[in-house]
Amino acid sequence: MMLTHAGATVVVSASPEHVLATLAARVFAVVLTDLGFNGDAMAGRRVLDAARQTSTGCKVIAVTGRKDAEDDDLKGFDRVLFKPVDPFDLVAAVVGVVTPD
Repeated sequence: MMLTHAGATVVVSASPEHVLATLAARVFAVVLTDLGFNGDAMAGRRVLDAARQTSTGCKVIAVTGRKDAEDDDLKGFDRVLFKPVDPFDLVAAVVGVVTPD
């Protein structure tokens, strides 16, 4: 909701498979994914890899509730947010990855 109010077009997916199919069909500037989507510990990594292959320049933000996530789990993501995520921090993270320095 906050992202929509901030002017973003939001596409919601309920499963890692739907995300992968959507990434194959559309180009995105930013993808926001849970690191362990629907209990699938590798879902975030698969989404990251698919986004990098299908959307040149796509930024990928991971969200996780795992405070014990290893550096290797987080490698490659443009940003990582830890739950609970403040809505304003979410908007700032998205703006931050698409705004040139």
